[in-house]
Amino acid sequence: MLSDETMSSIELLRKTLTQKRLSLLDQISRGVDSISELARRTGSRDIKNVYSDLQILRRAGFITLEKSGRKVVPKLLVSSVRIEFR
Repeated sequence: MLSDETMSSIELLRKTLTQKRLSLLDQISRGVDSISELARRTGSRDIKNVYSDLQILRRAGFITLEKSGRKVVPKLLVSSVRIEFR
């Protein structure tokens, strides 16, 4: 579990947490069995685009992608996000 991760700017956070990626995080929090299920739940998005967004969220530390047989299952690594302005 991540504790205090820092993004270098609001712009980077905005680019990372787009509306589509926030929708993915919301659906992942509800539980999904595969990337294809996640794509269907988020408006029948193309699986390649969903996978690309998941990779960005993974690199940012929001999710992990776990192998389950032939499927890849996204799992949340965070339960909340706090934004502080300094």
